[in-house]
Amino acid sequence: MTDTATATGGVTELPVGSVTDLIAAVDTLGVAVDTILAQGEHTWHRIGTDEREKLYRRVEQARRKLSAVDAAVVTGFQADFVMPCGPRAPRWLADRFGLTHREAKTRVAAAARLATTETTNPALVCDARLPQLTAAVRAGVLDAEPVARLDRMIAALPCSVQDRVAVAADAPVVELVRTAGPDAVAGLRPFLLGIVGVEEPYTDDDRARVREVTLGRQGEDGMTPISGALTPELASVLQRLMADYASPGSLTGTADGADGADAADSADGADAAGAESAGVGDMRTPGQRRHDALFAAVSAGYGRGRELVPGRGTTTIVAAVTLE
Repeated sequence: MTDTATATGGVTELPVGSVTDLIAAVDTLGVAVDTILAQGEHTWHRIGTDEREKLYRRVEQARRKLSAVDAAVVTGFQADFVMPCGPRAPRWLADRFGLTHREAKTRVAAAARLATTETTNPALVCDARLPQLTAAVRAGVLDAEPVARLDRMIAALPCSVQDRVAVAADAPVVELVRTAGPDAVAGLRPFLLGIVGVEEPYTDDDRARVREVTLGRQGEDGMTPISGALTPELASVLQRLMADYASPGSLTGTADGADGADAADSADGADAAGAESAGVGDMRTPGQRRHDALFAAVSAGYGRGRELVPGRGTTTIVAAVTLE
């Protein structure tokens, strides 16, 4: 037997049911999946194409509905102080349940928008809930992935407008997914900025909040990927570095940052013709030249006691601003 109650975020008539029934339902779910698997692929092939499509749509609908179960479980773990909040949450979930880190991040991000109850955990930030999107997940219209995408887009907006944008985007996003499919969520950024209503809503604090540089896991070949989001200040410094040191012929003749600085020093004062001739035979790609320039800068400025001197003049940063 189940009762109903109104939950936070506008989602109504949510079941408040029996633990015994829940356990029995999970057992039944496992048995049902095992039964489907036991039929084998040839049984599916014996069903007509149209009927097979209908059956598979029902399977997919059930799979999507389970995203609401994921949200309930994740929120429950966090509310009980069992699962950490913040950046460590996905790793905890992945380790406990054998998920990939990406899948765990998706479930945690979606749970922030699909949760239907309040929590007493002060570390768990209560983001604006999306009741219509939650209802769509519970109906099997979409799963956690587009919800997590939307959450990331909203989180990238200024803090002062995030809740307002989330509430305003709730119904349109559901309609978009129904008509254009879940991948359409990836193109929502202009729409969300339109809801904000200003051309440049970001402040320095907003940019500082999302700044990051991440070194990935080293590969079998010894190479390490890098990704991140740079503040305008750091981006301008790196652009200047690349302009001064990543042109053909810059820092050639060595792979060592300190020697690269020496090479730059020796080229100081060379005329334009000499600079052009220095680039002859430089077979590096633009990406390789940028890598070498960054390596030389870090090597010269981090514990080497050296200062890079551009061999072809120093690039100047020019900032254009409006009167306002």
